[in-house]
Amino acid sequence: SVLAIFVVQGGYIRFPNPRTMELLGYAADEITVVPISGFVAPEDREFVLDMHRRRMAGEDMPHAYQFRAITKTGERRWVEINAIRIDWEEGPATLNVVRDVTEHKKAEDALFQEKERAQVTLQSIADGVITTDASGYIDYLNPIAEELTGWSAAEARGRPLGEVYCVVDEA
Repeated sequence: SVLAIFVVQGGYIRFPNPRTMELLGYAADEITVVPISGFVAPEDREFVLDMHRRRMAGEDMPHAYQFRAITKTGERRWVEINAIRIDWEEGPATLNVVRDVTEHKKAEDALFQEKERAQVTLQSIADGVITTDASGYIDYLNPIAEELTGWSAAEARGRPLGEVYCVVDEA
């Protein structure tokens, strides 16, 4: 996908590429008169502005981070920004490269919710359940499996299945 690229100077976007305007929903003459805080969702604003201020002050800051951007219509979009301090025309500025990660975040959230539902289900099953990774090392024990094996889930995690649970053939 095409990346949004823009310079921020004096608290405003300067020199936005077309993808920046498309992502945020502003025309070229509108985008440069809105303070950068206007493009950041209120719940992330303090964090993003603090990162920007500290970067502009010359502090060694992480270049990449994620936050919720807000479009002209009020839609929230998760973005990942990679920002560096530069000298540009009238002085210090930041060069910003932004990728829309909204769909990735939605998929991540859906996967997390599915995992949470699976955990609730596995914990409420009346049978012992032990799951392993592809190499045969334990990654989960439900409470019944903990009772049956005598191992806590934390103790068993990362151990080979045969170390924690073995089947005895009574034939």
